[in-house]
Amino acid sequence: HLFNVYRFGSTFQKLFPLSVAYTEDSLKKALSYVSKMNAGLGGTELLAPLKNICDTALPSGCQRNIILITDGEIGNESDIYSLIKQTANKARIFSVGIGNGPNEYFIKQIARASGGAAELVAPLERIEPKVLRLYKKIINKSIDNIRVHWKGQTGQVPVAPVVYCGETVTIFGKAPSFNAQVRITGSIDGRKIEWLVPVRESR
Repeated sequence: HLFNVYRFGSTFQKLFPLSVAYTEDSLKKALSYVSKMNAGLGGTELLAPLKNICDTALPSGCQRNIILITDGEIGNESDIYSLIKQTANKARIFSVGIGNGPNEYFIKQIARASGGAAELVAPLERIEPKVLRLYKKIINKSIDNIRVHWKGQTGQVPVAPVVYCGETVTIFGKAPSFNAQVRITGSIDGRKIEWLVPVRESR
């Protein structure tokens, strides 16, 4: 596994020039770097560090996962969203919004658009359980290309759900007639898979 640590504000800095292997020595350097961080870089400009991360070559066979932790309002939202859509096959964003400052909608939107996930940490709430929950999703396999085959479907929310093995997902669908069962298709590691899910009619 390779990793790096970025801090960003009006400008950005990174611990290593290029991502390094996860070792006892590199972990000690990262912990020391993080322990000395402060909010001294100004605003919350995310576009430049994201471009830097996505433009860096990735070794063959590696999946790039970005854990984004912010307690401020992020600028350049439309430009960031466009970048994420363009690089969705190269990087997944797992975002953590802390306190009252972050834009909750945007935090969730960039995670969903990249195939990642989001967590929100309220004031005085501990961050560790939320970050560990995201990390569990990072190491678990994702179920890609999920499609729900409704009978005469006229609508579904979310349109492109992000699903991880072992997690529960809720999908709302609107159909003109009742389905006794719904067929769901997707893929895990490129292997196609299918589920037939019984549906109970509520009265």
